[in-house]
Amino acid sequence: MRVMQIDDFLELTEGSGSDARSYEWARLVKEGRAARKAADGGSWRIGDLAALVEHRYASGALKRFAEEIGESHGSVRRFRWVA
Repeated sequence: MRVMQIDDFLELTEGSGSDARSYEWARLVKEGRAARKAADGGSWRIGDLAALVEHRYASGALKRFAEEIGESHGSVRRFRWVA
């Protein structure tokens, strides 16, 4: 099971880090990979990140994001839809 510091968790969930403008590509990918390794598969977090990718980056970015975090494009699209 992956352990996350409570301060990091609160930062991610309370909105201070959820603004699309505050995310850079490398950070999105890093968080996506970490979410994928989480005990629950991180599908909700990946979905949230996918929504940010879709709003911030050009066409094809969602597929690239999926490839970089090691998840299928279809799964990332589904996670985004559910999130």
